[in-house]
Amino acid sequence: MTREMRFWRNVILVGVAHVTLLTGLARWGGTKRSPKMEVMWMAANAGAPGVALAQMPEAAAPQPSPAEEAEATPVPPMEDLPAPV
Repeated sequence: MTREMRFWRNVILVGVAHVTLLTGLARWGGTKRSPKMEVMWMAANAGAPGVALAQMPEAAAPQPSPAEEAEATPVPPMEDLPAPV
């Protein structure tokens, strides 16, 4: 057998091994799938009698944090600052 024939035989064997391995992993990973749970989200007072959605209080606007307030203050331009000594 020549060197070229051995090379191509090895290429084919390695390719078949890879395809077999990938097929086995795909089938092994996809066989057992648990059913997805369905979640129903409800309002906090959804079960309270006589409470309509129109009567529910509105959520308050979030208060800005001190970091956000510091970012909102303008920084004076560099020309207005005193020169370093």
